[in-house]
Amino acid sequence: MLTTEKVNEILKTLGDGDLCLDQNNHCVIMTGRDEDAFAIHLNFNPSSGQVLLASDIGEMPENPKTQLLTALTMLRTNFGWSMPADQTVAFSDTAEVFVLQQRYSESGEDSLESCLLSFAETREAFQEYYQETVKDIEKNLREEKELDQYGFVITDDDDDDDDEAEENAAVPPFSPEMNTMAV
Repeated sequence: MLTTEKVNEILKTLGDGDLCLDQNNHCVIMTGRDEDAFAIHLNFNPSSGQVLLASDIGEMPENPKTQLLTALTMLRTNFGWSMPADQTVAFSDTAEVFVLQQRYSESGEDSLESCLLSFAETREAFQEYYQETVKDIEKNLREEKELDQYGFVITDDDDDDDDEAEENAAVPPFSPEMNTMAV
């Protein structure tokens, strides 16, 4: 089982030797380069020996319709724990951001170091997916508004499978196997 001392030993090897848990068993690991740098929050629970990794992937969009559709899309990525390594997407009310998170315990095959590396890689890919999702949703809503403005009506036609396929393709699902969007 992981202990505070063991987690601190691992953290010291990752940074410049000063990285360690604070009095609340939390630390922030900065990763990435310059403008692409991001924070991974590591919280350690000494009683369970588990580590929770979390990193923000994007702010809540401003438009209420975009918020709803984005939230539903993020929920869809969690369905059936389809993300790699049982990662999930959550929403932080306090920061108003979507967050990628993962639990780690020593009982798994991977070391904490490899778990952190894998988490950072997935986070980068998932942030890109999140940003593209928001852009696609906003684009679709703009197009729908323009059609409505000019008197066109979007109808549901149960006989036309091509329209349904196009609607489902508007926001491609995240592919955990490739850490990219499915195309």
